[in-house]
Amino acid sequence: MKVKPVYIYVALFFIALVSIIIFSYSTTSNENEMPKDEFHGNVDNMPNDDIHRGKGSMGSSDLKPEYFKTLDSLKIVYNKNPKDSAAALMLARYQIAGHKNAEALAIYDKLAKDYHKSVKVLQEAAYMYFQTGKYDIAENYVRLAIKADPKFASSYFNLGIIYVSKGDSLKAKQTWEKMITDFPNAPEVKIARTALEDLKNPKKGEK
Repeated sequence: MKVKPVYIYVALFFIALVSIIIFSYSTTSNENEMPKDEFHGNVDNMPNDDIHRGKGSMGSSDLKPEYFKTLDSLKIVYNKNPKDSAAALMLARYQIAGHKNAEALAIYDKLAKDYHKSVKVLQEAAYMYFQTGKYDIAENYVRLAIKADPKFASSYFNLGIIYVSKGDSLKAKQTWEKMITDFPNAPEVKIARTALEDLKNPKKGEK
């Protein structure tokens, strides 16, 4: 079924918001997160270089030589120990930055299998598939995240985003309304209410 223009507008609005929500998971609320050791403690700390200040973000073609040097180094570390989740995540993120989506997504798939109860891993895998337009796979990973932690409100918010992007505003509406009812104090509620208003007033997105 062809997606109506209004849904495309709304989807673009939510794409701008998804990065705010998708990585907001606190590892302290889930005992099944990745190990806390000298390697995994730094997974979230991306290097402070030109690539990660925006030069190498998805959609950019301005990749500096340092990017490829770092990428090669990460590949060496990862190949020595493919089970090192910190090295795997870092490599996958660099690959995404360099538009090597297939290689990166393969790593996310492996991580999601190895850490199938880690909401953090599942959410990041969902986000990356979402960014590449593979909404069905992204939805599957979000559902796995919900199964791993049914009390994490952001998963339901992200699920609604995926529904909107797929053109199913009804499911998005039902998902967000349930989220608001079940998690009234969640920080995502305010954004979800705004999102629902956009769905209820489609003319807002029409030119």
